[in-house]
Amino acid sequence: MDRKKKILIVEDNEKDLQIVVEHLSDENYEIITERNGEDALDYMEMEKPDLIILDLILPEIDGFQICQKVNKARSNWNPKVIIITALTPVLDKFKSDWLEKTQANALLTKPVSKEELLSRIKSLLD
Repeated sequence: MDRKKKILIVEDNEKDLQIVVEHLSDENYEIITERNGEDALDYMEMEKPDLIILDLILPEIDGFQICQKVNKARSNWNPKVIIITALTPVLDKFKSDWLEKTQANALLTKPVSKEELLSRIKSLLD
C-alpha cells in the first residue's frame, strides 16, 4: 500500500486554516498545520512534506522567504507548492510574476473552493 502523501498547511488565520483543513478532511492525506513560517520551516526540514499549502502573509518568516528556502533545497527534496492568498485586483495583475518569483506550482485566491483546491492537489500529487 502507498504511504499517505504529507500535506503541510501554513496559515496564520484560524478561519482560513480551518476551511482548508475541512476541504481536505475526507481525502487520504496526512495533514499537518503550522501557524507561522518558523515552525513550518522546522517541520519541512525534518519531515519533507509532498505538498505545501502556503499563505504569503505570515508572522516572522513570510511565504516568499519560505519559498526561497524550499527552492534552495530542491536538489534533494522537491515538494509541490500551492500558494493561497487574498489577492486584490492590483496584486492579481502580478500573478504570473508571483508564480515566477516563488516558483510555486499554483496560486489560488482566498476563499478557495473545495473543488478547485482538490483538483489542484490531485493533479500535482498524482
